[in-house]
Amino acid sequence: MKKEFTIVVFFVIVFFSNINYAQDFKLDPNTATAIPTYLGKVVLIRGEAIRINANNAEEPLRLQDKIMAGDSVKTAEATIVKIKMNLIDDSVFTIGPKSIFQFTESSTTKEKERKTIYKFVSGQLRANFPNKSRPGEIKIEVGDNVSMGIRGTELLANMRTNKDLEKIVQIALLKGEIDINNSATKKITTMLPKEHFISVVDKQNKGLEERKDIMDESLFAMLSSEDRKTFLDFMKSANELKKVQNINEEDETGEGDTASGNAKKNWKQSLKELNQRLKENNH
Repeated sequence: MKKEFTIVVFFVIVFFSNINYAQDFKLDPNTATAIPTYLGKVVLIRGEAIRINANNAEEPLRLQDKIMAGDSVKTAEATIVKIKMNLIDDSVFTIGPKSIFQFTESSTTKEKERKTIYKFVSGQLRANFPNKSRPGEIKIEVGDNVSMGIRGTELLANMRTNKDLEKIVQIALLKGEIDINNSATKKITTMLPKEHFISVVDKQNKGLEERKDIMDESLFAMLSSEDRKTFLDFMKSANELKKVQNINEEDETGEGDTASGNAKKNWKQSLKELNQRLKENNH
């Protein structure tokens, strides 16, 4: 009797497991293949975060929660959330404190080409795309003006609005290559590893500053650390960016501030110091 009961329980477990598995996949009529019904899962959460679905309903975000197209993740202060995308993609997003990240769109065409759009609204982000994709398949929109075309990369990004309503975007590339399209400046910038891109746009969506620099070796090594929990420090304002630019111009002309007795800093040292400052809260 005990043996028969064990067999029945086993088949019940298998039956419901298959149902749950089937619910995780659907048949795509365009490609005649089984595809996941969800985009990814929460594999790490430290602190508090909420998920906002496509109908604007909010609920606490928990470990192993499934992320669907149209979902947004909003993190509290001192919170880190890591989301691993499904088997088709294998990308990993680490969302930092006081951040909002949207999983906007995901679809597959008849030619088996994917189209995935994410929107990074604010805060700090670390993203790893281990699989190479075709041009146009994966795009990350950063704020209202900047978008990135992804082709198998690892990157960090910051997006914040300061007290002067300047929208400041920072992107540091660790691996691969990305194309950045800035609608405010109408420029397309290609980034390679070790490069740090900064854009500042005012409240009228006028581009104030846009530049690309090479990161200091020690900063690059720190950001590339294996723990994948390091984020890029915030740049504060357009004025701070201009200060770095002035130092760069002095270095190029050979004219530094020697009258004050201070040793002249090169642009790499200045950028490193700016990136090592404490992360400031959004306000």
